[in-house]
Amino acid sequence: MNSENKKRNVRWLPTVIMLWNLIDIIVHVAIGMAEPLRIGGNIVGIAAAGIVLLGLAKPYPPHMLGGAAAVVVLLDSIHAMGHGAAIPMLVFGAVNVFLLLRSAQVYLAMDDGGRFYLRWWAALAAAVIGTAVVFLTGMTSGADRGLPITPLYEGVLEGAPLEQSNITPGPNDTDLYTTVNAAEHADYARSHIFEYALFGGSLDEEAANRVIVRATSPDYPGAYNVVTRNPDELFVYYGVYGDVEGSTGPAIALLDANTLEEVWHTQLAVYENETAWNYPGVIGLHGNGTLIVVSGNTAAVLDPDTGDIINQVDLPQEDPALGSYNGFATTSDGVLFTKALFRSCDEPGGIALTRCLDTEATQILLALDPVSLEVITQVDLPVFSTGRIPIAVHDGIDYVYMPGVSEVYRYRWEDQSLVLDEDWGFVSVIEDDDLGAMAPNVIGDWVFVQVNTGSSKPMPVWAISAVDSTERFLIQPFEDIDTRFSFAVAHGAFDTASGFLYTADTGTGYVSAMRFDPESGFEVVWREEQTTSVFLQLIGHANERVIVTSEIVNIGLRLTPFSILGATNEQVVFRDAATGRELARSGNLPRMSQGANISPGYGGRVYFPGVDGRIYEVSVMSD
Repeated sequence: MNSENKKRNVRWLPTVIMLWNLIDIIVHVAIGMAEPLRIGGNIVGIAAAGIVLLGLAKPYPPHMLGGAAAVVVLLDSIHAMGHGAAIPMLVFGAVNVFLLLRSAQVYLAMDDGGRFYLRWWAALAAAVIGTAVVFLTGMTSGADRGLPITPLYEGVLEGAPLEQSNITPGPNDTDLYTTVNAAEHADYARSHIFEYALFGGSLDEEAANRVIVRATSPDYPGAYNVVTRNPDELFVYYGVYGDVEGSTGPAIALLDANTLEEVWHTQLAVYENETAWNYPGVIGLHGNGTLIVVSGNTAAVLDPDTGDIINQVDLPQEDPALGSYNGFATTSDGVLFTKALFRSCDEPGGIALTRCLDTEATQILLALDPVSLEVITQVDLPVFSTGRIPIAVHDGIDYVYMPGVSEVYRYRWEDQSLVLDEDWGFVSVIEDDDLGAMAPNVIGDWVFVQVNTGSSKPMPVWAISAVDSTERFLIQPFEDIDTRFSFAVAHGAFDTASGFLYTADTGTGYVSAMRFDPESGFEVVWREEQTTSVFLQLIGHANERVIVTSEIVNIGLRLTPFSILGATNEQVVFRDAATGRELARSGNLPRMSQGANISPGYGGRVYFPGVDGRIYEVSVMSD
């Protein structure tokens, strides 16, 4: 009986080898990833199995099959050296090597089946070792492991996507210029509602939406956000991720929104990692019509027409190499508020944030004059604050909220002074084993806070009354979804028209919408499987709201948060905000700089800053 089994194995194993390699070739060609070296390995496997199956090398089947396995490992390793080792490649290669070795064992065992190296587990162990060699070669190669980028449209767009929003741009007496996009999160309460930004496609279920992608030249590495003024103007804030190649310090460029060509650019500072922490602040278009930039240890006011620096100051720092001011927000009277983060090592850019954020350092909250940039007042923060500052108005008073690691607190801005609101207090939102709270969204009379757990514990989301902080609601929108670690890089978005709060859990790999009722709390409306680490932006009219975010598309194994964030490609995704239904999706783009923004613009366009230094313009049209 044992002899009959071996004969059957001799016949079917080479057939399986040939089929597996053909499937590998077909899959990679079908998705546009024809890789010559890997296909060469497939052909070697097919040839060896075919020769053995036809009996053309009767004395040497084990040698043919074992040699083919070695060649496959060699070719895959050479490929990995130049292009990295993606998980699908490792899986296909490992199975191929195992089948080849197992087939060689079967032929050898026909003469002597008692040796340990002829057992199936020996072939498996050898295949694992070969795969490990390929994996380690790919990991040490430093190669670009990205998927092919979606085809780009050349030229100027015409037609439906360029229908302009119903808005007349201009300065005003408030904190923000009247335009489609004056601030990273639409407003400084951080609602993420870009009410004048349009969706160029259709929400009709029968509609066929198509996506058009254009791109700038690769001159804007380390970009964080884009703001608009007039329909033909884009202001790009770039050079601010010290861990991104070519990112040398804060710079601003004005682009023609129709041609994506540069009109002017201004470099505000050049940072060496040893002397300054180059980490994103932000650009915003102030209500007075000037561009305001806070970045690293500098603040600047620019003329949007020419890029000329109207004013620039160094912000207070004991050691500029260790601190970086992470953006600003403004009160209704136009005053700027900013604070710094601190690192305790020399890791660059966002890497320092994850490896050596110094939460023991003393932080100062600054109030700056928006014209002179002089310090109006300042206070030492009683609790370290990581997230960006939200500002909201309650009963005619501006409140500056501070997102602490474990609690949320706030200051009243009255008579040009910052007064700690002790009545509202320090509102704790985490448990002992949680990683920390994220920056809140402050909408109306409620403060919404997501919490990173960093474990299998589901993400908590809090609603805290801005009137009485003891009045709270809690929900865990992903509590029934298994995850190894729950975490998010970006906070949520809130639609005042629908009462929906939108959140994403990067570790769990889902986005969700929850209806919030001040009387009864939260109710989950929809959830969709989608892994994103960027801010959720809301565009379109109130009754046709669209949520714009991204999806990381080549993650592989979810072993750690870094294995997710280390993936190399994203796609821009548009969903019906009411139902979660996907409306449109771009092809593959490079990864976005970590924590950066998809920025809405005029005419249904959004702007995606790729780590390759290009700003990708993504538009949707309905056929």
